[in-house]
Amino acid sequence: MKENLNNYHVHTTWQEVLNGISLKDKKYLITGANIGLGKESAKAILSHDGCVILTVRTEEKKQTLYEELISQFDSSLFEIRLLDLASLADIRRFTKELQLESTKLDGVLGNAGIMATDFKYTVDGFEQQFGVNHLGHFVLINRLTACLLKGARIVMMTSGAHRLSNVDLVDPNFNHREYSRWTAYGQSKSANVLFAFEFDRRWKDYNVRAFAVAPGIVLDTNLHLHLQHDDFNELAEKQDTDKVPVKSLQAGVATQIMALCHPEFANKGGIFLEHCNYS
Repeated sequence: MKENLNNYHVHTTWQEVLNGISLKDKKYLITGANIGLGKESAKAILSHDGCVILTVRTEEKKQTLYEELISQFDSSLFEIRLLDLASLADIRRFTKELQLESTKLDGVLGNAGIMATDFKYTVDGFEQQFGVNHLGHFVLINRLTACLLKGARIVMMTSGAHRLSNVDLVDPNFNHREYSRWTAYGQSKSANVLFAFEFDRRWKDYNVRAFAVAPGIVLDTNLHLHLQHDDFNELAEKQDTDKVPVKSLQAGVATQIMALCHPEFANKGGIFLEHCNYS
């Protein structure tokens, strides 16, 4: 398979990945779709006649996203729903609605996330990066298994920052250890990878596969706008970010779209992908 994709590289765009591919009659769920990678992924799918369910946290974001998408795409191809991944109760509400509607999905893109935030607990008492980035998606996807069609794919967005920290199974919520925003972020991204791999192991016999994708550094995401310059000092000490290429939004989305939609990955899973490649 890699021979068929050997022209892809770090700056390959989603337009190149989906060239000649129709997503007609396919339906995907994308979390955190109002900005950045999530919104661009939705546009990639919609531009190839696929359908998407997009989740956002507020009515204001829902309306803003609707107005943008309706100017470019047929309203029958998308719907926008409210979902707060920081609340297990809201995740249960959302998934129950989809189950009652007998929704069928060809894939889920676990895109929503927060990065290097100040210390805070979710309403359920979890450190918020671990709670939103990992646990929220963990509960969401496991509650949607009845909605997944054969051949469906789960794509969990992680980060190169997963190399900063493994998951501390003794104290994942920093109740007893000193809080580090980047250690917490790295832990949550490691959890995303581990979840994707384990989900794939458990569901591959049912022809449902899972992938972990690191998009690289993409500046047009708003993920980092709450951070000050000094907040990056710890990250700079932990990894050499100068060696990581900066991508356009279209290139940043390419790898997750490849894992979610490209026919070459129909029978693959349990893979970590980065820069349109994998090892």
